[in-house]
This record gives sequence, structure tokens and C-alpha cells, in this order.
Amino acid sequence: MTAAVAVVAVALVVAGAALLLLLRWSLVGEVDAAVAQRSRDLAAEIAVEPADDPGLMPSQNADVIALQVQSLDGQLLAANGLLSDGPLPVSSRPAPGTSVHVDIAVPAAGGETYRAVATGAQTARGPVVVVAAQSLAGVHHTLSVVAALLVAATPVLLGAVGWATYVAVGRSLHAVEAIRRGVARIESTDLHQRVPVPATGDEIARLATTMNGMLARLEESSRAQRQFVADAGHELRSPLASLVAAIEVAEYQQEQGSPAWAETAPVLRDEVARLSRFVDDLLVLAKADEHQLTLHLRDVDLDHVVEIEAARVRATTTLRVTGSIEAVRVTADPGRIAQVVRNLVDNAIRHAESGVALSVSTAAHQAVVTVDDDGPGVAEAERERILERFVRLDEHRGRDSGGSGLGLSIAQEIAIAHGGSIRVAESPSGGARVELILPRD
Repeated sequence: MTAAVAVVAVALVVAGAALLLLLRWSLVGEVDAAVAQRSRDLAAEIAVEPADDPGLMPSQNADVIALQVQSLDGQLLAANGLLSDGPLPVSSRPAPGTSVHVDIAVPAAGGETYRAVATGAQTARGPVVVVAAQSLAGVHHTLSVVAALLVAATPVLLGAVGWATYVAVGRSLHAVEAIRRGVARIESTDLHQRVPVPATGDEIARLATTMNGMLARLEESSRAQRQFVADAGHELRSPLASLVAAIEVAEYQQEQGSPAWAETAPVLRDEVARLSRFVDDLLVLAKADEHQLTLHLRDVDLDHVVEIEAARVRATTTLRVTGSIEAVRVTADPGRIAQVVRNLVDNAIRHAESGVALSVSTAAHQAVVTVDDDGPGVAEAERERILERFVRLDEHRGRDSGGSGLGLSIAQEIAIAHGGSIRVAESPSGGARVELILPRD
């Protein structure tokens, strides 16, 4: 507030000084015009009449302009009664038909400043100088009155500015304080709370709206993290329980003299492998969340990657493998892209009834890997949700056969890191179609 009042005070001083200068220029200009006109008029009159004829001069009561006719050597020949005690001290003697403007101090008027115009005139008795002069006392008085009014009005204006600034800033600070108190009350366990948004529609309101948007994002992030931890714990419980059960069975059979380890070792190896894959998946997602998913980019033949997966499906399942594979090369991380394609194919294998179709094609500067299955398909409302973490649409499917629910979400994160995406649609066979879309150079 103090700064605002100081700025306004400086502005008022500058504006007041400019006003006084402009007013003085205007008033002096009016005086100049008046005395110049009277000087020229009188010079024109005495050019045809005797210069010392008192009848040529108007009476003192009819004018505020002092008029004198002086000889070239400075003698007073005639005057209108104002300042007629002696010739006005005008040093310039202009030639007939010309005029000069001067400021003079008149001793007879107590040294008061007059604005004078001297005009040369040619009379029957020879050249003379006509002097018209008017006091600047009225100008000075007007300027003094205006200056006094400005001085008197300045504190009032500054007080009004200070009060208005105090009220406006106070309202703004009140809203800011309300936002501060709201933020101070919010803990990590109640991120659903929001700060009050003032109805002013100004920057403070936009700040509160932005703050609420940030709180909404934090709430969603916190919810996602809690859900992630809960889902991860649930996923870890199953293999850990299997490991504990296998170990207990082995210990019991060992006590009974049975060769338990030969039967238990494969179970333990499978569960450890499953647990290792799950931990690897979690690490990939954690790196993606921190934007630290490292990519080692090089030229990758997508057709070769897909052909390897097609061979794997034929060798490990009884499913029929079809599709059209074009030669397509992209710049990508070969290991990550192979992981994406494998995840998509594994997802298709879990849902397919009799076969899968693998295709590679190009469209509009993009490379597209398409994986179709002839399973039950995915409802349109669920096609975005299945890309989320730990999502399984078939709730009756066991976790052993259904996977961890991270395969498609990992594929999505890796595709995004490459500047691409994963898209889910309906397959022509009625099942699900999942496409990996990557940019081409």
C-alpha cells in the first residue's frame, strides 16, 4: 500500500507541475495576444493622427492595458493614464510595422512584472514607438490559487488512494489467507479437500482453481499408488504362499523318509520364476512412472520380431497362427519392442479358442503390429480399462492362468516411451484386436 501511495504521490507532483506550466503558458499567451493587438491598433491609429493627441488614448477606467507613445529617444509623448508617470523601460525600438515582445519590471508599480509589446509606427511628426503593457499579477494570482488547490487536494487524493488500495489489497490478501489456511489443513490422508475459490474471477481465483487442480492430481496419484501397492501385495501373496506350502510339504515328507525334494523342486522353480517375472514387471512400471525407462535405440525389423513370436506360438501351443507380415523397419529398443510383442501375443494366447493372427503393416508414417484372437473379445466400454494395471476382465480366471494383469499396461508404457501407443479394437473374427503403433523415420 505504501508503495502505491508513493507512486501516486510522484505522479500527482509531476502532473501538477505540468498543469501549472501549461496554465501559465496559456495565460501568458492570452496576455501576449491582448497587448499585441492593442499595440498594433494604436500604431495604426496614430499613423494618421498626431501622436501626442490625448484623445487617442482610452480612459483609464475602460482598460487594464497601459498604452504609451514614445519617441525614438525614449521620451513619453502620450499615455492612457495607466503608468503615465514616465516612459516604460523598453529598450527595443522596432522599425515601423514591426513588433517585439518583452517582459519589463515597472518601478512605478513596485517592480511588478509587465508583459509588453513595442510596435514601431510612422506618424506625420516622424517615427514613434507604441508600447502596450499588461501586468502579470493576475496570471501569478491564478497560478497561486491553482497551486494552493493542488496542494490542498493532494493529501485528500493520496488518502483516497491509500484507502482504496488498502481495501482492494485486503480483500485479495484475505482470499490468499483463506487459501493458505485451506492448504495447511490438508494432510496426505485427506487429499479430497479443496481450497475455497473466490467469486472475483481474478488472478487469485485462478490461483485457487489451479491449486485445486493440483490437489485433484495428487489425490488421483495417491489413490493410484495405494491401489498399486494393494494389487502388488495381492499378487505377491499367491507365489509366496505356494513357496511356503511347497517347503512345508517337503519338510513333512522329509520327516517321513520320502524323497520330497525331487517332487518339490520343480514347483519351487516355477513359483520363483513367476515371482521374478512379476518383480521385473514392477520395476519396468516404476521406471516408467519416474520417466527413467532407458531405451537403447537402433534399427529393428518388426517383421523379424513378429515371426519369432509366431514360431513360439506354433511350438508351444496347438493354436493356429495366421496373418500377413510385411518387411517394416523402425528405430527402437529391440529388447523392449520384443517384450511388447510378446506381451500382446501372450494376452492373445490366453483368450484365443482356436487361433491367433499376427500382422505387420505400415500406414501414414506409422508401423502397426496387429495381434488378433478369436476369443470372447472385449466390450467397447472396457477397451481403455484393460490397459490399466492389474485389470482382469474375467474375474473367474485364476491368477495362475490369467497372469498378473500387468502385460498390457507394460506394453502401453513402452510404446509411449517410443512415441507410440497401444490400441484395442474388435477383431474381424469376433475376438479382440490389440495394435502396437510406432512412428517411422
